[in-house]
Order: sequence, then C-alpha cells, then structure tokens
Amino acid sequence: MSERTLVVIRISGATLTRNFERHGKMDPFATATVQSPGAPKAAAWARTPTAWDAHMTPSWDFTSRPSELELDDVIQIKVFEDDIIGKSDFCGGASAQLSDLLGAGEQELPLFLGDGEPTGHITVTLSEVPPQQTEWSRVGPGKFCEDSVKPLGVSGGTAAFYSLEHSTPTADRGVGFYIGKDVSRAVDEVEFYERSLAIRQREEDGDGLGWLLSHSLEYLGILSAAGVDLLVLENLCEGQELPRLVDLKIGEKTASAGWQGKSRFRALKQSFVDKWTNSAAEGYRLEGFDGQPAALCSVLTHLTREMEDHQRMGAKAAKKARRMLLQTMSGGDIFRRLVDLHHMTECHDGVDSHLTSCELSERVLHTLVSKLARLSVACQRVEVPQKWVGSSIALGFDAGKLPKRTEPADDGVLVKLFDWGRSELLTAEAFEQLSARQQADRRRFWSYYCGGVSTLTWNAAREYFRRFGNGEDWDEVSLRMVDFDAMTKDDFLGEVFIPLKPSDGDVTVNLSPEGRGTITFSISWRELPAGSRLKGSWRVTVLHARDLVASDRTAAQASDPYCVVTASSKAGYAFSQSTCVVSRCLNPDFNETFDLAISSDPDALHGALANGGLGVIGELALPDLFALKSGLQTFNGVVASCGRGEAAAAGAA
Repeated sequence: MSERTLVVIRISGATLTRNFERHGKMDPFATATVQSPGAPKAAAWARTPTAWDAHMTPSWDFTSRPSELELDDVIQIKVFEDDIIGKSDFCGGASAQLSDLLGAGEQELPLFLGDGEPTGHITVTLSEVPPQQTEWSRVGPGKFCEDSVKPLGVSGGTAAFYSLEHSTPTADRGVGFYIGKDVSRAVDEVEFYERSLAIRQREEDGDGLGWLLSHSLEYLGILSAAGVDLLVLENLCEGQELPRLVDLKIGEKTASAGWQGKSRFRALKQSFVDKWTNSAAEGYRLEGFDGQPAALCSVLTHLTREMEDHQRMGAKAAKKARRMLLQTMSGGDIFRRLVDLHHMTECHDGVDSHLTSCELSERVLHTLVSKLARLSVACQRVEVPQKWVGSSIALGFDAGKLPKRTEPADDGVLVKLFDWGRSELLTAEAFEQLSARQQADRRRFWSYYCGGVSTLTWNAAREYFRRFGNGEDWDEVSLRMVDFDAMTKDDFLGEVFIPLKPSDGDVTVNLSPEGRGTITFSISWRELPAGSRLKGSWRVTVLHARDLVASDRTAAQASDPYCVVTASSKAGYAFSQSTCVVSRCLNPDFNETFDLAISSDPDALHGALANGGLGVIGELALPDLFALKSGLQTFNGVVASCGRGEAAAAGAA
C-alpha cells in the first residue's frame, strides 16, 4: 500500500472547443473519480454544480470535500453537458496519477473523447489538506483491543464497517458498544460529527442543537487501526440477539440540486422517488428493515419469486419491487410490522417471570412514542433552521428474546439520528451570513425535517392507541383469506366474522361467500400478572384453511394464500396482522397465534407522551386526535407550541 493522504480537488473551469448541444447553449458540469490499483471500478469523489448556459467556457470554482487517497491512485476528471431528459453528453476527459498532481499548483489538463479527439482543457488544483484542518478528535490506541479490529462488510452505502472491542468496558458502554466506519468513504460525515461533538460538549445549549444532537449516534472520534482511519460510532446492534431495525429517511424532499455534490439530474430522479413513495404522503419513507418479522419476509420472498418467474422481469426488477414495497409503506404499516412479534417462542416458565410477546410489543411501542415525542419537541426548540437532506432515523430493539419483568421498560429500545452525508450544522452567526434566498432554503428544508419527525411520532402514538388503548372489548373480529399477487391487487378468497369468546377446542367454519372453502381456528383468554399495562389478551390461533379457490390464472391452478386477522371497536381501536404467505397451496397450514390486547392502564399513552414533553395532550380527546387529517394537524400544532415553550397556552386553547 502506498502512502495515504487527505486531499481536496478544486475544479476552477474549462474551455471547450466543441459544441455538444444541438440547440442553444451548453450546460456543462464536471466530475472527479478515483481509480485505485486493483479496484474493479473508479469510486465517485466530486461533482461540480451545473454551469447553466455557460456554453464553451464554464466557470465552477468548486472545491470538493476532503478524501483520503493513496499517491498511486489515478484521478479521472470528466466534463459533461447536462441533459435533464436523457443521458448527459460526454464532452471529454482527463486523467493523471495523484502523485503527479498533488502540490503542483493549478494545472490545465487536456480533454479528450474516447477516440482521442481533443475537446479543450480543464483547470484543476489538487492540494493536501493542511494539518490544522485535520485535527479531528483522536481515539487513543489503547481504547480498543488491537486484534479486535476486523472488517464486517458494508451496510447500505459504500463505507466498510469494522468490529471494535472496548478494552475497558463499563456498565453502560459494553465491549461491543462501538463500531468503526472507514473514514475514506465517509469523509463527508466527519465534519458534521466533529461539529456535533463540540456542540454536545458545550456547557450551555442556547440554540437547542445540543439537546437535539443528543438523539444522534454517539461519536467518539477517529481511530487509526488495521491500516485505516475509522469513525468510532455507537453500535446499534450491541448486545442484541436479533436486532430489529428500521431506517427511515426523513423529509418530504430528500435531495436538493447542487447541494453537497448532488447533480440536478440525480436530484430530479430523487424527486420522482419522493413523489411516489411515503415521503410525499407523510414526510418520511422506509429505506431499510433488518430483522424483519416472518410475515413480511414471506411477502418479500413471494414478491421476488413472482417477479423473477415473469417472462419480462428478472432479479433486478424484483429488487426494485422489494424496495418500492418498503418505500411506499405507510407509517401505520411500518409500526405494525416493526412490533409484529407473534412468531416469537414464549418462555416455558410462564407469564410470571418473563414478558409475553404481546407485552413486549406494547412496551416497545410505548417507549418509541415517548422517545419520538421527545425528539419532535427537540426539533422545534432548535432556533437556527438546518438543512439536513436525506438524513435518517433508526428505530429498533432486540426481537430475539423476551425480557424478564424486572428489566427496565426502555432497555434497548432505540431512536437514533444518523446519516449526515448531505447535512450541515449551522450556527446563528453562519445563518445570518447567508443570503435571503439561502435562509429561505434552510427554513424550507427544516420544515420538511420537523414535519416528518412530528408525523412519524403521531403515527407511533396512533398505532399505540388503536392497538393497546382498548380497555373494554373488541366489537368485531374477522378472518379474511387473501391470495398474494405481486403484479396486481391481492385477490379476496373469503372471510368469516367470529365471536370473541373462548372456543371449545378447534372450530371449523365456512368462508363467506359459500363455496369459498373453510378455515379452522381456536380462541382463548390469557390473564396477565398485576403490574402489566395489559389486563390480558384474547388469543386467536389460525390453524389452517381447506379447499380454497384457485385464484392464480396459471397452469398450476393454485393460490398463494395468507390470512388477515382484524379486530375493531366503536371507540376507534383497531388491530390488524397477517400470517405468512403459503406458496401455491389450496389447503394451507398456518398455526399462528395473534393476541388482541385489553389494556389495564387507560392513561398509558398519555404517560408516554407526557414523558416526551407533550403532557398537554392529556387534555385532548384521543379518538379525535387520532382521526386522520384533523387530528394530525392538531398534534403538529401541539408539538410546535410545546417546542416553543407554549404548552400551557396550547392546553388552555
């Protein structure tokens, strides 16, 4: 390995000798990529903004963020003509080894097409970042066991992660509490984490940023180990048997043209993703889901199979379809899937020593409501509008074990901010130096972020109210058989409404309408110990269905059935969960049990919201608050007023 150094590239401008635009003036932009020896392809490094109507003499005066490179890396610089519709036209490229460019001052590099035709030149300067700019917070080598630093692969993006073992663990910072992230692929986040660390260490928090950033991943500094520099970050999976984590990208708009290297074309493409996903509907979307419940896994598996079996589809189309299914999932669906634990094996010692799966679902959702409420209020208390584009919130917990009743209620339930590659931290002084247009831009994107967090909180509280707020009984329970279809709407196979009372063994009934087959189930009541927020639960076990209708129009003459268990009450409470999808079967066996909870604590939701700083909601009628549009508007107003310290006035109103 050659010497590594931190480098920035300044792309000043270009002079082109050929017009690549058929009509009008050209709109050029330039890119810089890095081809490392032995790497299969070049890695993206920098992109200038588009110089609109600059034609043959674009001037960019663009300086990249620092990137850690090796001296024998080859720097590839290309100029394109920006086409909003269609592929941008290649106008010429240049390449040279970093060792030849670094420290050589401003240089004019000739541009050539692939066939060798000269098309002009581009002016660039490559500089080593001065030492005073690289004074990152350093982690001493004795902080972690040297032989524990091993690569783990990548997660989501391109940055590699490394395992770390704390050499002096504590009660709240265990051996695996931290994880390493390769700085060379995350330089765009280092500045944010460094400024965040400084803000969180301030004695005073007059602008509210310190409290908000306390919800982000803990950052320790930069560790040099195993031949690389690593961001030392909090490990979200530490100590968990089966981490269940969702990655929610926050904001109605998750890209901004010309912002932090995002091209106009890519921002336009991202705007279509925003428009057709839950970003436009609720201000956030589901980007990743680790430790998925079995029912969701079965849906994604069958989606993949049907897409790949289709003559004109393939693995790539199936991957896009799986991602779109997650991205279009509503907030209610996200929380229902997140706390779906009905497949967990319960403790053989009975309900007295450990929580049941239903109680763990309730406990996790109750804690998420409290922590999200606190985060929503923290966003509103920030005095300086921030531009956090494409940033994420992680929600998660350990879905691999049922905790003892004596364990802390919020133990291991996570609400963490992360992914700062296209985000900035603005102080009041820096904000005042921006132009009026730039200030308006920051206010707009901050409203997107705060709105997304507030709506996410409302959906968490709404799901808790609907599923765990019922202290009386469920008025109506149905079992609905459905055929899963990847390409069209799922087909209805039959339904039955059942009385909610203990059954005398297994019960088999005909699905309605007649001739749709039968379904077999059983119902029992389970009392829970004193001290639980749940009085007990009705346990509906869906055993199997027989002689279902063949809905798929294929040679197989079958269906891919699953059963949806729903319950509702006149007070607005609602429950809905599904079994796994059974492939190509008219006589499916399910053997899955669902718990319809009955609450013993009518003030549990109020308590969660009050703990998060939204105690004034206790004066509002919850059924009205969780009506679809009007309730969300009321909730957002309460969050805003509580964030501004006007809770008393909001309550009086």
